[in-house]
Amino acid sequence: MVPQRICTQIVDEHKQFNKDIPQFMQEVNLADVGFSYHVVAVLGSQSTGKSTLLNQLFGTRFDVMDAGKRQQTTKGIWLSKAQEAPILVMDVEGTDGRERGDDQDFERKSALFSIATSEVIIVNMWEHQVGLYQGSNMVLLKTVLEVHLQLFHSKKERSLLQFVIRDYIGTTSMENLSETIKTDLTNVWSSLSKPPGLEESKITDFFDLGFTGLPHKILCSEAFDTAVDSLRARFSNSDASDYVFDPSYHKRIPADGFSLYTREIWDTIENNKDLDLPTQQQLLAQYRCDEIIAEAMEPFSKACSILQSEFLPGNLCENLSTRMQDLYEQVVRDYDRQAKRYNHAIYEKKKLELLRTVDTSLYVFFQAQLNALQKQLVSSFSGAAEKFPSDKSFKELSSQEIEKCKSRMQEEAQTLMIAGIEWDSTQFLLKLSEELENASTAICEQKLFSRIAEMRTDVQTQIGESLEIALQKPNLKVWDGLLDELSMHRKQAEDEIIRVFPFFIDSTKPEVTQTYIHNFHKDVWMAFRKKLNVEMSDLLLQQRLRVYFEENFRYDADGMPKLFKKSDTLDLDYRESVSKSLELIKVLSCVKYSDGRIPELGFDVKEIDSSFSTPNDFLTILNRKRISDTSVNLKRTADLIYLDSKRSVVSTQTRIPPYFWALLLVLGWNEFMAVIRNPFFFMLLLIGGSSVYILYATGMIGPAKVLANRAAGGMVDFVTEKVAESYQDRSKIREKSYSGENLSEKTSIDGDVEKAALS
Repeated sequence: MVPQRICTQIVDEHKQFNKDIPQFMQEVNLADVGFSYHVVAVLGSQSTGKSTLLNQLFGTRFDVMDAGKRQQTTKGIWLSKAQEAPILVMDVEGTDGRERGDDQDFERKSALFSIATSEVIIVNMWEHQVGLYQGSNMVLLKTVLEVHLQLFHSKKERSLLQFVIRDYIGTTSMENLSETIKTDLTNVWSSLSKPPGLEESKITDFFDLGFTGLPHKILCSEAFDTAVDSLRARFSNSDASDYVFDPSYHKRIPADGFSLYTREIWDTIENNKDLDLPTQQQLLAQYRCDEIIAEAMEPFSKACSILQSEFLPGNLCENLSTRMQDLYEQVVRDYDRQAKRYNHAIYEKKKLELLRTVDTSLYVFFQAQLNALQKQLVSSFSGAAEKFPSDKSFKELSSQEIEKCKSRMQEEAQTLMIAGIEWDSTQFLLKLSEELENASTAICEQKLFSRIAEMRTDVQTQIGESLEIALQKPNLKVWDGLLDELSMHRKQAEDEIIRVFPFFIDSTKPEVTQTYIHNFHKDVWMAFRKKLNVEMSDLLLQQRLRVYFEENFRYDADGMPKLFKKSDTLDLDYRESVSKSLELIKVLSCVKYSDGRIPELGFDVKEIDSSFSTPNDFLTILNRKRISDTSVNLKRTADLIYLDSKRSVVSTQTRIPPYFWALLLVLGWNEFMAVIRNPFFFMLLLIGGSSVYILYATGMIGPAKVLANRAAGGMVDFVTEKVAESYQDRSKIREKSYSGENLSEKTSIDGDVEKAALS
């Protein structure tokens, strides 16, 4: 396969057109592609890395400059093919080359040739050249564009001027740089001598403008490679939205006719006398003034680098105004000392270019100083605003502090002004004012929010405590007192918000106040509802309903325990207590007044949850299912309490009557006297009575009674265990002997025996 990355001169340094271009097109396999190819050229000053850029962008192998010699590398116009796309790339000899000296005729003609034959013209320039009339090749473009109009305007072709800003550091935005270049191009176009019918034309009628920034190739190599890769995609990916080759740019010349077409273009340009150079005096003045500017800018740039290294992020630089003034005066003196001897018009023109460059360089420090001051002022303002007394208007104190900060900024900006340069500090004042207003608003809202949050917390705490106390002993009017208390606290808080609001927010906007009050009411009700959910949980609700039932069932109206002597009374109290407890469940199920009124919420319940359609939905605590479940559980609990009380009444009614003890004494008198007369029984009775007296006298009757009960209980357990063991043994024997008997009869008999044994 024939190597694709080969180069040839399409026009040599002696302005001779290469007749072997058809052979070259065959070698790069483009002769038979028809219209499926594109042409790109690069323009720019000598030794600015044009060839290097093309090699990395398109994969070509143009000769590049030896960085150690800084001399011309590309001579004439060279042609090559992109490595991965059907793109012809023209590397054009750089402008302002020392090798040609004052003879700049070739650079004008080569530039015109590039514009006339290429779809995309890459204009390579340094970032610091933007805004410079000579440095950005505006003089060259003016002559070339004017002749281009005269020679080729009838073809009505369009091209793309793709400006590539080298060593772009981002201090000045690409938007601002592009606007500067567009303005310069518009001014150049306006000054052209246009053919009839094109007097009102614009440069955008013939050219589209594109702008791309590339970082420093050595200092920012990775960023440079990334930017070049991104730019390469625009040339190679036809599906990309920013694809550079618009169909309108194509010259509609088949690839096999490219050689003849470009030769005719070069002959037209070569024979046109409108491309003659300016006078030698002007060229000499331009050349020397550029050299003098370069010499004057070298110490200036070093001093700027030193000054920049002293800048710390967010800190102010001391004596900045004096140092910038000294730098400005020194570079102007260095230029005037030598440049005044040359053509006055060129001298003044170049001086303006120098001052624009110096202005741009020093403006960076002006901007950095004011930005650092802005941060300090905003920080100091925030600290002062946090300490503003709460009994005075925050807005008034804030306005006074903002005016102090703005005055400080104006003073610093005025101090930094340099004689001969006018910098506009308005944008910095506006930005400072905006930052201070934002900080003031944020602190104001934070203070107001904290104040309202304190009031909201106080209300929630008080209502929460009242809710806990009220639900510990609920009644049928439990919500009346709570709702009245909640309304009172809300009204007090609302009055307090209205009182303190003017200290923070413009009082001429009542709708803002109402918004805060509205949100306050909503937050309080949401906290109230959340607390209710906790206090009305199933466990707590059952406990409190049990307590309520017992208080109505076991105690009278004075709080004294009831003594039930008749079952009829017990049943009546039971039914009344259950009825009141069920009624209480209905009362607790929804928060409203006892007369049925719904409390005023002060907000739309849909703001909390879209599932709430009415205030009643929001205030409902127990739904129908929970009411049913709670009622069932309450009845079960009440039944247990009722049965326990019923057993107590029965045991009271079935106790041994007093007359039984009298009858026992009469019938057992003889036995009692027999015990008294028997010395042995009498001694036992005497010892037992003495023991009881001693225990009573020493206060040990209680512990002795406990021990006796435990001993008796242990004895009963022992006897019961023995009886059970005996029963089990007998059951086993019976099972063996009566294994064939009926199972139901056996079970019945064993059950009777078991009951007898256990009893």
